[in-house]
Amino acid sequence: MKVIVDASNVAHFKKNENSEPMLTNIIAAVETLEARDYEYEIIADASLAHDIDNKDDYNLLLEEKSIEEVPIGNNADHFILNLAEEEHAKILSNDKFRDFKDEFLFLLMVINLLWVKLNPLKKIKTFYNIFVMKF
Repeated sequence: MKVIVDASNVAHFKKNENSEPMLTNIIAAVETLEARDYEYEIIADASLAHDIDNKDDYNLLLEEKSIEEVPIGNNADHFILNLAEEEHAKILSNDKFRDFKDEFLFLLMVINLLWVKLNPLKKIKTFYNIFVMKF
């Protein structure tokens, strides 16, 4: 199964003490996907590079092409939905993508909950929706 990771949404799920989105959230999600042997692609909007807590490591991941940044001026949600449709992939996000429900009718129901351990020390767990794409 292929999963498109909505990096901006995942990073903003739990913010640090300075209210910055956290790179560790993305890493926790990726580790969970890898543990389940899922193929994945990480997509982020351009603004995340300015907001994220660990800019140096994040920029390194961008340079290594581990994270793909949506070109400036493009809507990241629309880009993610298009990519998921093209690749018959699922989306890891807790975004409901309501703004695109008319255009992307294939996003009909949540089929699975992916539990992601966000803070191993406190054993805090949360879930993201994985959406099924119907064609």
